[in-house]
Amino acid sequence: MSASTKAPTEWLTDWDVARPIALKSARVGAREGEWTAGLLPYFEYRSLDLDKASSGKFGGWHVRAIASSGDWQADDVDFHQLFVLKGTARVAFADGSEVELHKESSLVMPPLYRYRVAALSEDFEALHIVAPAEYDIVWGEDVVLPQRAATLDPQRTPIVNHDDDASWGPGLREFFEYRDLGTLEPTDGRAYVHVVRAAGQPFQEGTGWHYHSWAQMFIVLGGYADIRVETSPRWALSYGDAYCIGAGPTQRHFVDRVTADYKVIELCVPGWKDATPVDAPEGSYI
Repeated sequence: MSASTKAPTEWLTDWDVARPIALKSARVGAREGEWTAGLLPYFEYRSLDLDKASSGKFGGWHVRAIASSGDWQADDVDFHQLFVLKGTARVAFADGSEVELHKESSLVMPPLYRYRVAALSEDFEALHIVAPAEYDIVWGEDVVLPQRAATLDPQRTPIVNHDDDASWGPGLREFFEYRDLGTLEPTDGRAYVHVVRAAGQPFQEGTGWHYHSWAQMFIVLGGYADIRVETSPRWALSYGDAYCIGAGPTQRHFVDRVTADYKVIELCVPGWKDATPVDAPEGSYI
């Protein structure tokens, strides 16, 4: 299922909706993971283990500012998204325009598109998702881009999404509200990133046991909930916790004890939107 009628763009890691990647289970608590240097010199990184879960097809990090700005760059990637957790940023683009990002703003950068992080607040933090996890960067405003740039859509532009009341609506489950961050079409259906929040009230009974035909990685933005995956113990979720769950009937899971302010940002691979109810796995924890 493609997000548009045009021919899918080939990805560096050679997969699409008809041949999706697998995603192994992984979890990283908010206080787990070492802060280290990474490809972008104006950030330091805390890995969310998305690279390990996807065998390098995606990378996911909690990043925070260690410099106030950066140089012009173009990233040789298939997918690149920043979702602001804290602070502000100003990003300049090759066409002369700029965008101001603030808490819960989303920026999806096209591949090999020139931009510059022009300003970062000292308290800036974000979720940084890229595909693949390891990639090259062309630094400089006038440096020639690699030949691959000629195969990409010349009309490609960044996708900016800010949080407001109009951006929320109903979705897969009646007790959640959803905010689509606009990733389906530019990825030809490979990746669907959305923000999910409790619809204004807690629900203790939970989602019921179910599985998806897509794998998912999420990071908690607010509130509290519990999750169980197959026969693993119950795990309490709170701000900054990250979790990867694979696709299919061997990845049954159940979310309950959800508070009224519970909110997560979720990457679904590929971009299906379904849930298949099932019985609780034998031997699963209560």
